[in-house]
Amino acid sequence: MNVQVYLRLDPLALARPDFAMPGLEHLLAKGSVSKNTNVLDAVLCRSFGIEKQRDWPAAAVSWLGEGYEPQDYFWLYADPVNLQLQRDHFSMNWPAPVPTSSAEAEVLSALLNQHFSQNGLRFCIAASGRWYMRLDEPMAVTTSALDQAVGRDIRNFLPTGDGAEELNSLFNEIQMLLHEHDVNQVREERGQMAINSLWFSAGGQIPTFEIQPKTVYTHVPLAKGLARLAGTVAMPTSANLAFSGNEQESAVLVLDSDEQNDAQWLEPVLKAMRGREIKQLSLDIFLHDQHVHTELKQHDMWKFWRKPQPLRAYFQW
Repeated sequence: MNVQVYLRLDPLALARPDFAMPGLEHLLAKGSVSKNTNVLDAVLCRSFGIEKQRDWPAAAVSWLGEGYEPQDYFWLYADPVNLQLQRDHFSMNWPAPVPTSSAEAEVLSALLNQHFSQNGLRFCIAASGRWYMRLDEPMAVTTSALDQAVGRDIRNFLPTGDGAEELNSLFNEIQMLLHEHDVNQVREERGQMAINSLWFSAGGQIPTFEIQPKTVYTHVPLAKGLARLAGTVAMPTSANLAFSGNEQESAVLVLDSDEQNDAQWLEPVLKAMRGREIKQLSLDIFLHDQHVHTELKQHDMWKFWRKPQPLRAYFQW
């Protein structure tokens, strides 16, 4: 069996001096590591054979993975963020999206839906807490993911394309609506980050084509949506990971930043590698838009002379 692991790291956890993922660091030491710039959503869509529209249509597929039907609507992520004015530009603060309570999300989405009710827009909050924007008609824009824009001058990551002026105008109008809203006044009194903008990304419609079935372990909505498109049901990563040893089969693990405890999922992977149940293991690890990739075959596990490094050594800070 071939196994592919995707993991998005939490930069705050990675920055701690005592942070370690010994199992993952052990595997990275055995393989030949390559580094490039990419984000998880794009790599994941491509690996499942999704075709890029103007964007990778991750928002529509994620909405499917949330348990809803995207239908023929055009979907975008509409993530709540905090923008900070610098000398001559705005930068996006971390964390992004800004964590919001269900009550805050309900109040703000109701405000937005009322204000834009005549524009063919609908703001939707999924059970996971992620924010989406639904449009009646496709929008000709190319956007940038949160992981590309966070901590940077957002001017370099604003939408482009024929519909960019419309989306950027919406972006500015929302900032004015959210500025000094009661929700933000209360948040700031508590010492919390204000939700002063929404970041739009990953626009598209649900793709319609056949995907080769894979065994998928995840709770990430995008990966769950990809599993649904492949005609399978994604299993939780807390389930017993089963590796058949059949070279014709493949399994995919997609893990978010709250699953950095590698004992839960990586120990079964290591055991299966040593037991020859996994013929090839691929690892794709992301820190914002930094992408570290390696592939290992069983004989690589015997490279005892390769010593592990701390995981943070693979990334630039």
